Amino acid sequence: MGATEASEHGPPCRCFLNRAPAEPTREEVESAASGSAAPAEKICVLCGKNVAGHRRLKDSRGYICLDCAKKEEAARKPQGVKCPKCGRVVKEDSIGMHDGQRMCQRCLRAAREVAKPGSKRFRKIDDTHFKQSHKTQLLIMVGIAIVLGLIILLNRLGFI
Repeated sequence: MGATEASEHGPPCRCFLNRAPAEPTREEVESAASGSAAPAEKICVLCGKNVAGHRRLKDSRGYICLDCAKKEEAARKPQGVKCPKCGRVVKEDSIGMHDGQRMCQRCLRAAREVAKPGSKRFRKIDDTHFKQSHKTQLLIMVGIAIVLGLIILLNRLGFI
């Protein structure tokens, strides 16, 4: 590092040299002045088609035409079928049956867990008491509304 002459380790470092930029050639100056610069070729890295002047994408590999980009995107999508229960896309052979329903392995495990005797997961709660108390409250509210309606009606008619 910092050598000014070639040595046994190789040529001298030129990283920090203050060199003037190379002057353009006469042909480059003339083509820039006339505006007839040939468009640079932009080749699709997948199919080899020239995409200069066309819609294209660019990534770390280079330019990609739209057709190749669409094909790559389709290849990246998960392949398989949707689970009828949860909607996840899974392989066709991973679909199983439980109580006459088709489902993926995750849903199948959950269904078997629920079906085990004594399982506390997704246990059905007896709600008959709640429904009965709700119905009683509703009947009381309707009765109060009818009594208030009768009082208002009798007041309008002048009986009260």
